Amino acid sequence: MTDSWSAPPWTNSPPPTPPPPPTTPPPWAAPTPWTAAPAWNAAPPWNAAPPTSAPPQYWSPVPPKRSRTGLIIGVCVGVVVLLFVGVLVVPVVLARNQSLVAQNPNVSNGAYATFDGPTGKPFPTGRPWGVACQPVRLTVEEHVPDDVYAQVVTVVKEARADGINVTVEDRAFNWNTGSLYYPAGMTADNVQRVGIFVNNGAPDVTSDGQPEHVKLGWDATLDADGQNEDMTDAQGELQMANLIGDAVGQRRAVREVIALTQGVSGTNDSGSGLGPGSTHDRFSAADIRAMKQMSGCGNAPASVVEHTPIS
Repeated sequence: MTDSWSAPPWTNSPPPTPPPPPTTPPPWAAPTPWTAAPAWNAAPPWNAAPPTSAPPQYWSPVPPKRSRTGLIIGVCVGVVVLLFVGVLVVPVVLARNQSLVAQNPNVSNGAYATFDGPTGKPFPTGRPWGVACQPVRLTVEEHVPDDVYAQVVTVVKEARADGINVTVEDRAFNWNTGSLYYPAGMTADNVQRVGIFVNNGAPDVTSDGQPEHVKLGWDATLDADGQNEDMTDAQGELQMANLIGDAVGQRRAVREVIALTQGVSGTNDSGSGLGPGSTHDRFSAADIRAMKQMSGCGNAPASVVEHTPIS
């Protein structure tokens, strides 16, 4: 009888699988050397601070732009209003500003002309800038030689001694605000700044073949009356090829710039100090009266400008 509780017979286990033979390690190799780190680049230098700005200049020291009208003394033909000294003459004629007598033999001696604007309308008598007795200061650009600047100052002082409401900045572009006459409601903020430049290149010649000594540029806008145009900008460029070493010629050229600021373009008066054909080295009494009438100043600024230094 078999015992149900007897242990089952032992079964022989299969023999264990032998481990794989050891693998022969590869021959030792030296490690790859470290690559040297790239050298540090030197830090870029700090940018130098920008240079200190020069004193503000309100006119760029470059040759002046031609005015939008293209009206240049000796080159233009335009409508001009004739002014006899102290009397406005009604007729309007076509004339070259430079030579009223040659172009208009019937025009009486002593007539003065004004300028016209882009639409061919003249500056209004008594307020060429749109207001009467506009204060004006000249600024002489930094490229203008000192000897020429000295002639500008001479002419400005001459004009002021005759009661013309104009002054000039010094070479650092400073000026004496008390050197001008201000009509009621006007201050130094209302002063018109007029630039004087020089051209050292080849100058133009006038339409009649004469050497040009100064180019006058200006611009204007329509006046409220619809019949005139008000000056908004003015400047003069001295032609040094024709003026170098000629102090008298330089002063005559500056007088034309000042006359422009007063609204007077020229005259056929043989005694005038205006115009390239003049032989006089001073504003004539008639020139002064015409400028005072055209500017609308009359004798109002005399008590200020005749007795106040420009600096």
